[in-house]
Amino acid sequence: MLDLERRISILIQEDFKRAAKETQFIRPKRGANPIPFLVFKFPPKLPPAIYSIIVGEIIYNLRAALDYLVYELAYFDSKQEVEGTQFPIEDFIEKFNKRSCSVEAKGKGKYLRGVSPEHVAAIKRLQPCNGCEWTKRLRVISNPDKHRKLSFLERSISVAVQITSTEASTIEHPMNMNHIKGFEIVFRDGTPVIETLEQLILKVRETLDSFKPEFKRR
Repeated sequence: MLDLERRISILIQEDFKRAAKETQFIRPKRGANPIPFLVFKFPPKLPPAIYSIIVGEIIYNLRAALDYLVYELAYFDSKQEVEGTQFPIEDFIEKFNKRSCSVEAKGKGKYLRGVSPEHVAAIKRLQPCNGCEWTKRLRVISNPDKHRKLSFLERSISVAVQITSTEASTIEHPMNMNHIKGFEIVFRDGTPVIETLEQLILKVRETLDSFKPEFKRR
């Protein structure tokens, strides 16, 4: 995560410098609206593929942590090793319920085999079908990577301009960096990468911590 933050910081600084050099204010013609407008002379570039690779590794490890949780719960509850367990992320209650069954049951997708009803109920509360948004977000980001596709990332630009009428009459120089509100690396839907990952890391940590007392009860 620290490596990704460092890389994004460097990329954002590059975008700032590029914007200050290549984006200009254009003075309106006489008699037109006196407010100047902006011309972006460069299209935002896509981040290098390494950024998507690092995001994929972070997301993979978050899902793996949840999968390990289910594995340990199944082992703890059934007193034996259970294969094929996985942390489910389901949009529909009916589909989630099919994941839960006894340790003896066989079949593809029986991710919660051997997990006690009490712990199944706790996992059920973390499902999109019960209104849990962060697990849904985790699945959306991780699914492309699971199918050998990199997470799609973009470089987002936003600009805030406050110019007085006096300034508007004299601006003919390249864009001042003070007018740039911000650059971000975002997912396809526009959500910031770092902020989203930080939230998911926090939620996964909270989930793991919430189950710690369960392993000490018996």
